[in-house]
Amino acid sequence: MARAELDKQPTDVRRMFDAVAKRYDVTNDVLSLGRDRRWRRDVIDAVDPSYGDKVLDLAAGTGTSSQPFADRGAMVVPVRLLARHAAGGQEGAPGAAVHRR
Repeated sequence: MARAELDKQPTDVRRMFDAVAKRYDVTNDVLSLGRDRRWRRDVIDAVDPSYGDKVLDLAAGTGTSSQPFADRGAMVVPVRLLARHAAGGQEGAPGAAVHRR
């Protein structure tokens, strides 16, 4: 099995993520065999956010991880490293405007 190399150039990494941006959530779901949904639930359970809590979601991508925090009343600030993830997510993607109070 090939190992990932850690000396990737930022432009190569950006190109790779740009290429999958529109299909990122589906790709993530398939490659993780659906475990990504469980991981997100586990994080929500561990953090146990309450109404009014502030959550900074780093590398928020399409916002899939941000939405469950907002659903529990937290104010979420999704930070996307690549603008195309914000634009490439599904219509009305979670996290697109998750600043709630």
